[in-house]
Parts: sequence; structure tokens; C-alpha cells
Amino acid sequence: MSSRSMGAAALCAIILLSGCVQPTEPTPSARRIARRGDPAPVAADAAAFGRTPRLRTAVVFVRTLVTGDTATATLSVTNHEKETVTLRFPHSCQLFYVVYDRHGTQVSEGWTCWTFGSQLTLGPGETAQERFLWRAVRWDNSQYGYVPLPTGPYRMHAYLIRYGYMSPPFVVKLVETAANSDAISW
Repeated sequence: MSSRSMGAAALCAIILLSGCVQPTEPTPSARRIARRGDPAPVAADAAAFGRTPRLRTAVVFVRTLVTGDTATATLSVTNHEKETVTLRFPHSCQLFYVVYDRHGTQVSEGWTCWTFGSQLTLGPGETAQERFLWRAVRWDNSQYGYVPLPTGPYRMHAYLIRYGYMSPPFVVKLVETAANSDAISW
């Protein structure tokens, strides 16, 4: 294989993999994203609604996690309308999580999304789920690497990108060892 072919193959691999990783720079919090005037949801038969569809987002996660460890979060969005709802997105990202520390600072990282549009269609009462891994770490520029988050309570929310639906908080407590899983206090 020539060096030109290898270079083209490497470039293709980088482009393909770029949509599969989280960047190290955090994005603004979901609450700030929602305030930027994102368009209202587009529903199937949108004229029949005349308002924002009734949807609910939720998150299921472990109650206690050792700081620096990784666990799976299950995020969901449920259609509470009597009609089918179709949500359209200008990119591949639809539902993701946002994590805040006890001071309200976002500690979850941003996401890289493919630039092609996508859509999510939910029938009446239907729920869609996505699973993500969350590692309880933050980027530290001085160490040029990830370091475990401090122990304590954190709030995780499911967030429907573009539409601003944010779930109630799911509180997870970060501990130093699995034996330190006592009650959560703010």
C-alpha cells in the first residue's frame, strides 16, 4: 500500500471515529442550551397539537458509584400524547445525559454528533431508550489527563437535545470505595 493510500485510509478512519467519542472540552449545560431558542418540536400532524407535545424524559443509574469508575445510564423518552409524535434533529444526537455537581456545575462532557439529520418517532404511550456509559472523571489540564471526580452527590438528567426536555434529577453518590455507600447529604 502506498503512503498516499495509507494517508487516505487514516483520514477516513479519523473521520469515522470522530462521531464515536466525547470531546474533552465540556459543553454549556443543557439548561443553557435550551435557552438558546432551539426550534419547537416537529410532530407528526403538528397542526393537531398546536403546542409542544407531552413527552417525559427519565434516567436510571446506580445510586452509588466509586469515583473514577464507569457505569451504564439508561435514558428514556416517553410520548404521553394520544397521537404519534415524530421529533426531527439536525444531527445524529437525540437523547443524552447531563451531570451536575452539588454546586450546579456541569461535570459531564460534551458529545460529538454526526452531521446528518435523524428523527425519533414514538407512538402513543411508547418509550424509546438509549444506554450510555458515564465515567466519574474530569479532564485536568495540569495533568493532561482524566482525574476522578470528588466524592459526594451528583445529579444526572436525561436531556432530549434540541427540544429542551430535561428529566427530574437522578441523584448518584460518588464514594472512594464501595464500602462508603451511606446516605446522601447535600
